[in-house]
Amino acid sequence: MIKLLISGLWVCVVTLLSSYVAVSWQSGHTTPLAPQKASATTDAIKTRMISVPVIVDGALQGYVMAQFIFTVDAKLAGRLPIKPDIYILDETFKTMYSEEKVDFRHFRKQDLPKLSKRIVESVNARIGSRLVEDVLIQELTYVSKDQARSAPRH
Repeated sequence: MIKLLISGLWVCVVTLLSSYVAVSWQSGHTTPLAPQKASATTDAIKTRMISVPVIVDGALQGYVMAQFIFTVDAKLAGRLPIKPDIYILDETFKTMYSEEKVDFRHFRKQDLPKLSKRIVESVNARIGSRLVEDVLIQELTYVSKDQARSAPRH
Protein backbone atom coordinates (compact mmCIF):
# COMPACT_ATOMS: atom_id res chain seq x y z
CA MET A 1 0.00 0.00 0.00
CA ILE A 2 2.83 2.40 0.82
CA LYS A 3 4.59 1.53 -2.46
CA LEU A 4 1.40 2.41 -4.33
CA LEU A 5 1.09 5.75 -2.48
CA ILE A 6 4.75 6.65 -3.13
CA SER A 7 4.51 5.74 -6.82
CA GLY A 8 1.32 7.85 -7.16
CA LEU A 9 3.06 10.79 -5.50
CA TRP A 10 6.07 10.28 -7.80
CA VAL A 11 3.80 10.36 -10.90
CA CYS A 12 2.19 13.61 -9.68
CA VAL A 13 5.59 15.28 -9.09
CA VAL A 14 6.91 14.20 -12.50
CA THR A 15 3.73 15.43 -14.22
CA LEU A 16 3.86 18.83 -12.50
CA LEU A 17 7.55 19.30 -13.29
CA SER A 18 7.14 18.31 -16.93
CA SER A 19 4.18 20.69 -17.31
CA TYR A 20 6.17 23.51 -15.73
CA VAL A 21 9.15 22.88 -18.02
CA ALA A 22 6.95 22.69 -21.12
CA VAL A 23 5.17 25.97 -20.35
CA SER A 24 8.36 27.86 -19.48
CA TRP A 25 10.12 26.49 -22.58
CA GLN A 26 7.27 27.59 -24.91
CA SER A 27 6.97 31.07 -23.42
CA GLY A 28 10.70 31.63 -23.79
CA HIS A 29 10.74 30.55 -27.43
CA THR A 30 7.80 32.38 -28.98
CA THR A 31 8.03 32.64 -32.71
CA PRO A 32 8.38 36.23 -33.81
CA LEU A 33 5.63 37.61 -35.99
CA ALA A 34 6.50 38.33 -39.56
CA PRO A 35 7.48 41.95 -40.06
CA GLN A 36 4.56 43.94 -41.32
CA LYS A 37 4.86 46.79 -43.74
CA ALA A 38 1.73 48.43 -42.42
CA SER A 39 2.13 50.46 -39.27
CA ALA A 40 -0.26 50.78 -36.36
CA THR A 41 -1.58 53.95 -37.95
CA THR A 42 -2.89 52.21 -41.06
CA ASP A 43 -6.58 51.87 -41.84
CA ALA A 44 -8.34 49.84 -44.49
CA ILE A 45 -11.05 51.47 -46.57
CA LYS A 46 -13.36 49.26 -48.60
CA THR A 47 -14.95 51.03 -51.52
CA ARG A 48 -18.37 50.41 -52.92
CA MET A 49 -18.69 48.62 -56.26
CA ILE A 50 -18.01 50.97 -59.16
CA SER A 51 -18.92 50.58 -62.81
CA VAL A 52 -16.48 52.07 -65.31
CA PRO A 53 -17.47 52.21 -69.00
CA VAL A 54 -14.92 50.89 -71.51
CA ILE A 55 -14.98 53.02 -74.65
CA VAL A 56 -12.83 52.10 -77.65
CA ASP A 57 -12.83 54.15 -80.87
CA GLY A 58 -15.77 56.18 -79.61
CA ALA A 59 -18.01 53.14 -79.04
CA LEU A 60 -19.09 51.60 -75.76
CA GLN A 61 -17.60 48.10 -75.45
CA GLY A 62 -18.72 47.18 -71.94
CA TYR A 63 -18.20 47.93 -68.28
CA VAL A 64 -15.59 47.11 -65.67
CA MET A 65 -17.18 46.30 -62.34
CA ALA A 66 -14.65 46.78 -59.55
CA GLN A 67 -14.39 46.95 -55.79
CA PHE A 68 -11.17 47.74 -53.92
CA ILE A 69 -9.74 47.85 -50.43
CA PHE A 70 -7.19 50.58 -49.81
CA THR A 71 -4.71 50.75 -46.96
CA VAL A 72 -4.27 54.37 -45.98
CA ASP A 73 -2.32 56.40 -43.45
CA ALA A 74 -4.92 56.91 -40.70
CA LYS A 75 -3.39 60.14 -39.38
CA LEU A 76 -3.35 61.76 -42.79
CA ALA A 77 -6.84 60.49 -43.62
CA GLY A 78 -8.15 62.06 -40.41
CA ARG A 79 -6.74 65.46 -41.38
CA LEU A 80 -8.43 65.58 -44.80
CA PRO A 81 -11.42 67.93 -45.11
CA ILE A 82 -13.37 65.29 -47.04
CA LYS A 83 -13.59 61.55 -46.42
CA PRO A 84 -10.66 59.87 -48.19
CA ASP A 85 -12.87 57.27 -49.88
CA ILE A 86 -14.41 60.04 -52.01
CA TYR A 87 -10.98 60.98 -53.39
CA ILE A 88 -10.08 57.32 -53.78
CA LEU A 89 -13.22 56.44 -55.75
CA ASP A 90 -12.89 59.49 -57.99
CA GLU A 91 -9.24 58.85 -58.83
CA THR A 92 -9.85 55.11 -59.27
CA PHE A 93 -12.64 55.79 -61.75
CA LYS A 94 -10.55 58.35 -63.66
CA THR A 95 -7.51 56.06 -63.75
CA MET A 96 -9.47 53.04 -64.97
CA TYR A 97 -11.42 55.09 -67.52
CA SER A 98 -8.32 56.70 -69.01
CA GLU A 99 -6.03 53.66 -68.77
CA GLU A 100 -4.89 52.99 -72.33
CA LYS A 101 -2.22 50.39 -71.49
CA VAL A 102 -4.73 47.95 -69.99
CA ASP A 103 -7.32 46.36 -72.26
CA PHE A 104 -10.11 45.31 -69.93
CA ARG A 105 -11.71 43.26 -72.70
CA HIS A 106 -8.62 41.02 -72.74
CA PHE A 107 -7.41 41.47 -69.18
CA ARG A 108 -4.24 39.60 -68.16
CA LYS A 109 -2.83 38.94 -64.71
CA GLN A 110 0.23 41.01 -65.61
CA ASP A 111 -2.05 44.05 -65.82
CA LEU A 112 -3.02 43.93 -62.13
CA PRO A 113 0.22 45.36 -60.65
CA LYS A 114 0.26 48.13 -63.28
CA LEU A 115 -3.32 49.08 -62.51
CA SER A 116 -2.74 49.06 -58.74
CA LYS A 117 0.40 51.15 -59.05
CA ARG A 118 -1.32 53.73 -61.27
CA ILE A 119 -4.24 54.05 -58.84
CA VAL A 120 -1.92 54.56 -55.85
CA GLU A 121 0.12 57.14 -57.75
CA SER A 122 -2.91 59.09 -58.96
CA VAL A 123 -4.58 59.25 -55.54
CA ASN A 124 -1.37 60.28 -53.79
CA ALA A 125 -0.62 62.89 -56.46
CA ARG A 126 -4.06 64.42 -56.02
CA ILE A 127 -3.81 64.52 -52.22
CA GLY A 128 -0.25 65.82 -52.37
CA SER A 129 1.17 63.26 -49.94
CA ARG A 130 1.38 59.51 -49.39
CA LEU A 131 -2.18 58.76 -48.25
CA VAL A 132 -2.65 55.41 -49.99
CA GLU A 133 -0.09 52.74 -49.19
CA ASP A 134 -1.54 49.78 -51.08
CA VAL A 135 -4.50 48.72 -53.22
CA LEU A 136 -6.13 45.35 -52.75
CA ILE A 137 -8.52 44.18 -55.44
CA GLN A 138 -11.70 42.79 -53.92
CA GLU A 139 -13.48 42.20 -57.22
CA LEU A 140 -12.73 43.01 -60.84
CA THR A 141 -15.03 41.89 -63.64
CA TYR A 142 -15.53 42.92 -67.24
CA VAL A 143 -19.07 42.82 -68.61
CA SER A 144 -19.55 43.34 -72.34
CA LYS A 145 -22.36 45.62 -73.46
CA ASP A 146 -24.21 42.59 -74.87
CA GLN A 147 -24.04 40.83 -71.51
CA ALA A 148 -25.22 44.00 -69.78
CA ARG A 149 -28.22 44.29 -72.09
CA SER A 150 -29.23 40.66 -71.65
CA ALA A 151 -29.02 40.80 -67.85
CA PRO A 152 -32.42 40.34 -66.20
CA ARG A 153 -33.99 43.56 -64.91
CA HIS A 154 -35.55 43.68 -61.45
